[in-house]
Amino acid sequence: NGGTLGHTGSVRALTLLDVAGRMVRALAAREFGPGDHIVPVDGRDLPSGVYLVRLETPSGRLALRLELIR
Repeated sequence: NGGTLGHTGSVRALTLLDVAGRMVRALAAREFGPGDHIVPVDGRDLPSGVYLVRLETPSGRLALRLELIR
C-alpha cells in the first residue's frame, strides 16, 4: 500500500478546521500505536456547518469533511 499502516507513528496534529481553514480546535498530538483509534470531538459548543478534520504526520496530511447538524 505504500503507506505506514500498522506502524506506530507520531501525529503532529489532529485538528478541527472551519471551511475557511482556520483552526477551531486541536484534537490530538501524540504517538498512536498500530490499529484503529477513536478521538472524541465535542462539538456541543459549535454551530451547525461543515468542518474539516485534518491529520498531519511526518509523512503527509489528510483532510476529511465533517458535517455537524443540530
